[in-house]
Amino acid sequence: MRGKRVPVVIVIFISLAMLLSATQYAHADTGLVPPPTNLTATAVSSSEIDLSWTAPTGVGLVVSGYEIERSTNGGLTWSVLVASTGSTATTYSDTGLAHTTTFTYRVHTVTAIGTSFPSDTASATTFAVAPSPPTGLVATAVSSSQIGLTWTAPTDNGGSAITGYKIERSTDGGTTWSALVNTCGTSTSCSDTGLPHTTTFTYRVSAINSVGTGSPSTTASAATLAVAPSPPTGLAASASSSSQISLSWTAPTDNGGSAITGYKIERSTDGGTTWSTLVANTGNTATTYSDTGLTHTTTYTYRVSAINSIGTSSASSVASATTPIAAPSPPTGLTATAASSSQVSLTWTAPADNGGSAITGYKIERSTDGGTTWTTLVANTGNTAATYSDTGLTRATAYSYRVSAINSAGTGSLSITAS
Repeated sequence: MRGKRVPVVIVIFISLAMLLSATQYAHADTGLVPPPTNLTATAVSSSEIDLSWTAPTGVGLVVSGYEIERSTNGGLTWSVLVASTGSTATTYSDTGLAHTTTFTYRVHTVTAIGTSFPSDTASATTFAVAPSPPTGLVATAVSSSQIGLTWTAPTDNGGSAITGYKIERSTDGGTTWSALVNTCGTSTSCSDTGLPHTTTFTYRVSAINSVGTGSPSTTASAATLAVAPSPPTGLAASASSSSQISLSWTAPTDNGGSAITGYKIERSTDGGTTWSTLVANTGNTATTYSDTGLTHTTTYTYRVSAINSIGTSSASSVASATTPIAAPSPPTGLTATAASSSQVSLTWTAPADNGGSAITGYKIERSTDGGTTWTTLVANTGNTAATYSDTGLTRATAYSYRVSAINSAGTGSLSITAS
């Protein structure tokens, strides 16, 4: 007996059902395809995690690739990293990641009949990195020897706490740099001290964490302030006469960063115990000065300070000089008295000032025309007697006299006349 024939309609229906089933498997996870196993995630840098897994096994299973999903919230939500790797390789590198971030992964097997349920998850955390640069660096001159620095901490600490800052300084506008010793710890302000005046310094700052030192900030510059000059040097004092002492000195080796505008000159008559200002400001840059109107045979001590726009320097070392002796001042109280018809007696008082040297005699001059012309009666009496008798004179004749004192410096000025 012949078998029954299957209606064509039934065959077409069965074929359509199988096609619809295959299509459904291709667009949803299916238990017909086993997932990968032994998924591991390993951080290899601050921006890369490497994945590896074991391929599934099964009779007649043909793997066309793997779907990889990633989560940044511990698996609560997922995003498709790769819909299909398109190969049977069981490794994958996820790059371009953020540092110090934990990523969770799962993998699906992709076949022609569908995609498997996900594998077990695996997680890894990318490494920390050196910090980003500090921002807002400002350098401010605080004094002639100090510059203050301030900055803002990096916006990204690299995933590891900031442990300090590297501060660098340049004296050539940033061509070359030297690292300073930072005693300020994690503070975002620090002072650079012990600097020379009127000098421009450029700075940059880098942040440090457990990974290392980050890139430097932008630079900032400041110039230390000017100061008063250093003292003049080489001060010398020499007596030019019995009433004048000349001073000379060398300008300061350091003008303090501001031009010298004058000098202050001080004088002492007690060897430097007390001082009086001789000139508050010479008002010029000359390095010489003459002190006049001085007393003879007197020792004077001097010191000089330099002046600039900031102020007055410390005083120089001292220098002393003694004015020499001078000729005596005039005798006083000269009188002439007729002692007889042929003699006139003279008397006078010794000079009030012997010029700093003992009186050794007197010069006596006489005039017979009322002082119009004079003749030397005695060039030097050779003694200190303050009297003299002029004898052998003509009677009834008027005589005029004048006297000068003599010391080792010479003959002094004339006394007033007496007749």
